[in-house]
Amino acid sequence: MYAEKFDGDVQSFKRINFSSATRPSNFQFGIEGEIAKHQTRVYRPIGNKEMLCFLDDFSMPKINDWGD
Repeated sequence: MYAEKFDGDVQSFKRINFSSATRPSNFQFGIEGEIAKHQTRVYRPIGNKEMLCFLDDFSMPKINDWGD
């Protein structure tokens, strides 16, 4: 509901859901798909917008013996 208030012309919203299948590369590609290189070490959201990332289930438990 919070993200529905955003003005799509100046703000963007990225939701990333974590699960047992999420790998670091999934997270990295999810973020990199929404940003572009602006200067040497400066990255900004595409279209020079403000960006909010919502990370869901970020606090995942330790992997058990069978990989869950």
